[in-house]
Amino acid sequence: MDLNYLYMRHQISLLRAVAAVSTEARWAHEQLAGRYADVIEVGQNNRPAKASRPANLIRRALNA
Repeated sequence: MDLNYLYMRHQISLLRAVAAVSTEARWAHEQLAGRYADVIEVGQNNRPAKASRPANLIRRALNA
């Protein structure tokens, strides 16, 4: 499993969620980011760094 690829897809999903023009698109991209975060967490085998959950990052970006 290529964690770098998964991290990249996770970040792209977060960026697309922030840029989404509809609630449905934002939700879909948040769900994708969450799934990527889950797969990353499994692939890390308890390494200290974890992917951020999408809701926290999107809230911060929208409130900035």
